[in-house]
Amino acid sequence: MSKLSNKIRDLTRPFCAVVVLTEAEPGLGEAGLLCAVGKMPILARSLRALEDCPAVMEIIVVTDAEKIVETAKLCRDYGILKATKILVGGATWMESALAGLSECSPKADLAAVHDGACALVTEELIERAVHAAALYHAAAPALKRQETVRNTSAEGQAEVLKEATFVQSPEVFVPELIKAALTKAVKTGESIPDCSAAVERMGFAVHFVEGNESNLRLKTDLDAIVAASVIESGILDRQNLLGTGEEQFQLEAPGQSKRQKR
Repeated sequence: MSKLSNKIRDLTRPFCAVVVLTEAEPGLGEAGLLCAVGKMPILARSLRALEDCPAVMEIIVVTDAEKIVETAKLCRDYGILKATKILVGGATWMESALAGLSECSPKADLAAVHDGACALVTEELIERAVHAAALYHAAAPALKRQETVRNTSAEGQAEVLKEATFVQSPEVFVPELIKAALTKAVKTGESIPDCSAAVERMGFAVHFVEGNESNLRLKTDLDAIVAASVIESGILDRQNLLGTGEEQFQLEAPGQSKRQKR
């Protein structure tokens, strides 16, 4: 067990991870997140990383009604013993995340929302986000990029950003905070890219730890090919072994950050 895992256990009681299976990705074909990458389904890889992380005590999977049976079978086949519940989600990712969070153990001091399509997440990255959330109540991995990103409004007006921050998964919070933030967002019908943005819109700061370039969200066949190459290269094993420290950075004032969903 890593020193960071020991720190986490000292800081928090049981920790719950909510895995949200994102809307169907047409680029991955009919199999979606059940298609294999490196001889293991995308979803199984996401769940396996959480299963192997000592900080995670409970996993709740949120999916479509048609996928309940095959998701349960996948958990059995790949030894996902921490998966205590498999639930039917809502019409949007926010409603699905909220459904999962509502089922977290009341003993959990922290809860994470993880995108099931992020199959290359590492135990080390999960622990880093959890450690920051245990200290600051809201945290997520992110990458800062010096590149040109163009945001275009509904009116056709363009805003060019020279620096953008890409928020990654999992995002970790005090349960009451993220549930309140998502409940408000669902009620108002706001379009929000991620949980961190929902929390920021309530006026709370989110602490961002350094993300991993390899923590890709797999949306297309090309993404799956790149992911298979990353797995074969052994990069993920080295990241888990060495880590990248506990660096963290913070964006502008809450609600003012310019971010892109990775």
